[in-house]
Amino acid sequence: MTLAVASAFTGSAFAADVTISGSQEFNYQNANGATTTELDGVVSIKASTELSNGWTASADFNIDEEAGNDGGNSLTLAGPFGKLDMGDTSSATDAIDDVTDWGYAQTTGTDNVDHAVLYTLPQVVSGLTVNASFAADTNTDSNAGGSALSAQYDAGFAQVGYGVLDNDDNTEATLMNATFSVAGVNLGYEVYTVTDASDVDTDDTAMGATYTVGAVTLGYENVTTESAGTTSADVTAFGVHYAVANELTAFVETSEDDKTADSETTTVGVVYKF
Repeated sequence: MTLAVASAFTGSAFAADVTISGSQEFNYQNANGATTTELDGVVSIKASTELSNGWTASADFNIDEEAGNDGGNSLTLAGPFGKLDMGDTSSATDAIDDVTDWGYAQTTGTDNVDHAVLYTLPQVVSGLTVNASFAADTNTDSNAGGSALSAQYDAGFAQVGYGVLDNDDNTEATLMNATFSVAGVNLGYEVYTVTDASDVDTDDTAMGATYTVGAVTLGYENVTTESAGTTSADVTAFGVHYAVANELTAFVETSEDDKTADSETTTVGVVYKF
């Protein structure tokens, strides 16, 4: 949905394109016999204006179903210099992660952090995107201050990405991932390694696959967490998504952690996007 908004102040006028989008999801969940229902939704309002110097300025507001801040609010400037996203935005590693996370409820992808400023450099090589990000010591969330760099190359049928995150609390992280797509099959692989202040690594390794035929998408994801030779989590998820219409999807997803007893969870739901 797009609205044109115009107003005048002291003889000068500005006009902005305003886009309203969002989603609403209802699901029923059974976790080893304990059942719950949940309603989860978000509304995103984005205003964008092309400035007289050729730049584009935009503002993004996100509100959850309880009228609270759902994150992702930012001010963005774009032009020949690239794109500068400021506010509650992705870190450079967060901007390219979660290549295996296809689900609505039971998939997890890999963990990552937000930053306050995300800069996407101008593209000088076709298919190559380079990001840099920064967070101050005090942020709108609980993440530590720091900086990050990432690069992603898109060859059309395949993508590869790499990123590094350096936190001010003497922790760091690296991200490596790859995707491949052909004939309705999408494969993803990702390793996210966090190194704590004592130089101990924790690896989240994710593998995922989806296959789409007509209105049906089948999905698989496995995420393991390992530190100092010990695997603390091994979560496998399966799902079936059915596109009732372009805006409406019904789904069934299930997951289980092999390292945790009584962890099997099944979710049935419907999602409306606008």
